[in-house]
Amino acid sequence: MSQQDYQSTETYITVVHEHMLPVVLFVLVAALILIIPYWKIFGKAGFPRVFGVFMIFPLVNLILLYILAFSRWRIPPPRPEN
Repeated sequence: MSQQDYQSTETYITVVHEHMLPVVLFVLVAALILIIPYWKIFGKAGFPRVFGVFMIFPLVNLILLYILAFSRWRIPPPRPEN
């Protein structure tokens, strides 16, 4: 490997590492923005809340949405008010 190739590779690695923290933070915030509402929805529907975490995985989220949409929700019926 020539000196120029080594320098360009080193520069590329430095640039990637400098920009990793904002990317990781963005991904974590985006995941939380997605997980929190589904966590609440699955809990209110009577399903395990951990299904909300699975919503970040492609294809799994589609399967869970169909399960959520077409299954019977296990919530008690509302009580009549006196």
